[in-house]
Amino acid sequence: MSSLSRPQSIPPPETHIDAELDCNEELPPVPPQPFRDDEADAVSPLLRHYAPGWVSLSGRTIREELFRLSQQFFDSIKTLRLMSTVVQDKSIAPYLCIDLPLTPNIDSSCYPTHVFAVSPQPAAEGANTADAPVPIVAIHGIVLAAHCTKLNLPPPPHSTDRQILNLVTCRFDVASIRAWILLRSYMYGGSIKTFLSMLLPLPQVFVDDFSPNYASPGHERPKLSAVSGSEVLIRILARHVVDNTAGGYPKLLAHMEYVLEVWRMICDLGMYDTLLWMALRLAWQIARNALLIKRRA
Repeated sequence: MSSLSRPQSIPPPETHIDAELDCNEELPPVPPQPFRDDEADAVSPLLRHYAPGWVSLSGRTIREELFRLSQQFFDSIKTLRLMSTVVQDKSIAPYLCIDLPLTPNIDSSCYPTHVFAVSPQPAAEGANTADAPVPIVAIHGIVLAAHCTKLNLPPPPHSTDRQILNLVTCRFDVASIRAWILLRSYMYGGSIKTFLSMLLPLPQVFVDDFSPNYASPGHERPKLSAVSGSEVLIRILARHVVDNTAGGYPKLLAHMEYVLEVWRMICDLGMYDTLLWMALRLAWQIARNALLIKRRA
């Protein structure tokens, strides 16, 4: 690992204009959506670097293709054993060179291209972060390019040695670590079931209907739309959240704060996935109604 210079730091994207929403104030019935419908298929210009043959495809089609490759992507990350590595901030180098393991079942194109050193942002004022522990995670540039239109990611260096993997190391400061973890999971697997389950304590039989089905992409859309448009179903699900949340109102408030954190990060990263927004809208409606039920009790 080189130690000649510091790794490139990805500047935090500009926060969306409505990001100052506060759970203690009256929230809008649905999350503000900072894009037009014709932007839903947008992808990052970086996609030309990773998959020039895909630039004519819609963003939705590209993401569906990547979801089908998710298991290969996960397997490639596991072979590198970087998923939970923690290093000191001062020891992070700009590149990470790894000898590729002998895994014939993994195509070389499925290996990650970057390593993110993820830190909370902003750091405490006056804090010395040089010795702070920083988790590093491997990630695929093509996955980020297909999902995050506002994330400027440096391309990986060209390598002629097929036995060595050169990963670009990037500092990535985020306002919410847990929101980043949840959205990273969605970028790879496209699981609405996982997304909703991690946000709120919803009925298992309800979230099971949103399990991924790569043979029928987008199958979740009709049910998301139907439930989101039904005040009765929203109230039933909100009541379930209230009844299954230990800790009373403060914990329900924490659920809503989590949803807000995810919404802010989706806006900041420029994630225009329509299905993701439908799921976020539903979680927002349920969490908001759960707060209203508790306030009126």
